[in-house]
Amino acid sequence: MPADSGAGPYYLSDSPVLRGSEVVFLITKSSTNPDVEIRRRQLIRNKDYFIDYDRGEIIFNYPIYPFDEVGNPVFILVRYQFESLVGRFTRDVLGIRAFVSPVSPLS
Repeated sequence: MPADSGAGPYYLSDSPVLRGSEVVFLITKSSTNPDVEIRRRQLIRNKDYFIDYDRGEIIFNYPIYPFDEVGNPVFILVRYQFESLVGRFTRDVLGIRAFVSPVSPLS
């Protein structure tokens, strides 16, 4: 999901999310070489973010800015499991820098 300078809500593309299955990271990549990951920080549920498992909605407790203090892009990575009529699945969602309407669901 793209970091957009807001706390959310951010919407996962598939729901309902299996309770406790999500792992959320903030990833900072090099502005000169996007293949280089500078930093990866795992966030803590109920401290850094809240999740509505039924709606697949994440709200952060602070703004998530699209760039760090020196201009490197910041991404949100969410790994989660969801259940559908045909079984359980795991999905990884990594944001890219994009401009989207703040009212449209992100995937």
